[in-house]
Amino acid sequence: MQLPTANCQLPTANCQLNMGYQSRKRNYVSRRERFLRTLRVIRVLLIFAFLFAGVYAMMNWNTLFFYLKTYFYY
Repeated sequence: MQLPTANCQLPTANCQLNMGYQSRKRNYVSRRERFLRTLRVIRVLLIFAFLFAGVYAMMNWNTLFFYLKTYFYY
């Protein structure tokens, strides 16, 4: 069995140990990092949803025009 080794020169230095294993399968992710990742996913989904809605409105502009014409008279 190999003991953990330190990444420092002096014994009094504040150093981290290199362990041979990790008890968690995934690394710790803070709440802020999870929140930022969720915001990025939501932003991408909203961009694609607005692009799809714009393309759909351009493809069916006639139907959309007649639907809006029922509410607005000029």
